[in-house]
Amino acid sequence: MIDRTLTTAVRPRDLVRLGRPGDGGYAVPADLLRTCDGVIGLGVRDDWTFEHAAASRMQRCRGVHLYDPTTTMRWLTGRSLRVLPKVLAHTITMDRARLSEDLHRLVAPARYLMFPVRSTHHYREWAGERVGTPLRTIIERMKSEGASNILLKFDIEGGEYQLLEDPATWAPDVAMLVAEFHDLEPDPSAFHSLLRLINQFFTPVHIHGNSGAGQLACGFPRVPEITFVRNNLLPSDVRRSAQKYPVPGLDQGNQRGHDPLAFDA
Repeated sequence: MIDRTLTTAVRPRDLVRLGRPGDGGYAVPADLLRTCDGVIGLGVRDDWTFEHAAASRMQRCRGVHLYDPTTTMRWLTGRSLRVLPKVLAHTITMDRARLSEDLHRLVAPARYLMFPVRSTHHYREWAGERVGTPLRTIIERMKSEGASNILLKFDIEGGEYQLLEDPATWAPDVAMLVAEFHDLEPDPSAFHSLLRLINQFFTPVHIHGNSGAGQLACGFPRVPEITFVRNNLLPSDVRRSAQKYPVPGLDQGNQRGHDPLAFDA
């Protein structure tokens, strides 16, 4: 069972979904996002649409730092060439959903080459405290660009538990945290322990369930995607409460043909 006292949230009125349709988009409060000044994305593969969309809404973004050693120009180019026949086929059949996915892969090399124009730096490094680059180092790199209110997003397939285990060392520089959590079954104790630590400094403002992973027996998402805001950036009189998801007009399924997951948290 999931301890839902750890996932109670506040719901800002100005939540917006950023990133491409389906997988890769996340909900964030628009007003607070404008005051952020740097974006860190851990685990991006071929999709950095959320990071760039978030940066474009900031009053002054000092830079976008992306971390993923699996993302290479050679891999992106090979994938782009392989998708060309699908682009033609889905154009002929007028399959807009599949064509949109194909075009995303087709233009990925060109988008990658545009990184310097968009103040984006790609680090071909794993993020990790024991193996990889520690989170404190990652944040200090962004601070060296002049950022002090950072948006941190990560999707690192279970590595979040050791990466975020000491939030006191990184929370003061992170205004907003967008986190995808894995490995909730068969034992969610690691998830519970990490949320207790994070909740000392942050408050959930939105939860989305990855529809591709489905739901646990208790109805909670197997892979929840949670947006947090640092506590001292919220109004002093705000109170957390249980929420129902999905949020109409905001949440989407992660895969083509999927409805967003419905659950209480």
